[in-house]
Amino acid sequence: MGDFWHETDDKMRLWCREEGPEEAAVTVVLTHGYAQGSNCWHAQRDFLAAAGLRVLVWDLRGHGRSEHPADASGCTIDRIADDLAELVREDCQGPVVLVGHSMGGMALMALAQRSPELVRERVAGVGFIATSATGEGLGYLGVRRAAHLVLGVAEPVFQVFARHQSAMLRLRRVGLPLEAPVMWASCCGRGTSREDVRLTGQMGADAGFETMAAFLPDMVRHRRLGALAAYRGVPSLVLNGSWDLVVPPEASDVIAEALPGCRRVAVPGAGHNVMMAAPGCVSEELLRLATPESVSGLCQDE
Repeated sequence: MGDFWHETDDKMRLWCREEGPEEAAVTVVLTHGYAQGSNCWHAQRDFLAAAGLRVLVWDLRGHGRSEHPADASGCTIDRIADDLAELVREDCQGPVVLVGHSMGGMALMALAQRSPELVRERVAGVGFIATSATGEGLGYLGVRRAAHLVLGVAEPVFQVFARHQSAMLRLRRVGLPLEAPVMWASCCGRGTSREDVRLTGQMGADAGFETMAAFLPDMVRHRRLGALAAYRGVPSLVLNGSWDLVVPPEASDVIAEALPGCRRVAVPGAGHNVMMAAPGCVSEELLRLATPESVSGLCQDE
């Protein structure tokens, strides 16, 4: 238990943390999203471990404390899925419940395509948190055409920022008073503590503009609705915040339609980082997911 490093088959060192009793019947693996870090799950990690479950959180390649790939070829959703498959096979015992937020949820879909036998043999539950199966609508902000324009210019802008990373980080320190309301409005929403708003900004800074630029094109190309078929019959949760300005709530509806019998939860007023905006609600829902006898088997909004 505690912190450890996992070395992938392409020699990338990933930072991981495991908590909870070793004898737990199930391991809950929490995978964060784009420009975030494993600390976004701090409330759920502590809650689930205290409830007697084993919990594994990790920083994706290029994020948090994990190593950054030497070039953009290592920054794809497929590669994240392969990293996750390695973690499950090598660092988890017994059944697992896989939970992914945003790009992390996209990686769960890629995992089903690339390692279907792992899903069949090991996955006892799956949670899709504020994510998309199609990639469409990312950065929605209520206007789809504007979203495509924003995504089209974001990558080259991030590449320019990446070449001046140190200067941009100095500028960020000066602009911290302005960063908080932007983070709150774009990612967090009602209920998020000041500490978690600051954490959201810091996780993005830790990932850096180079990582953001490298992953963005693959996120926009993401089309994996058909991959959800591999999770049919597996206890499943589809959850989002009703005030998500990054991935529209309709994207979660599409996923729920592809998973008959899922549990569908929309958290009023919560933004994209719903696990930080509504930590108690999300923690309880993940406990429900990871405890098979408590899963209702009904798809419903709450």
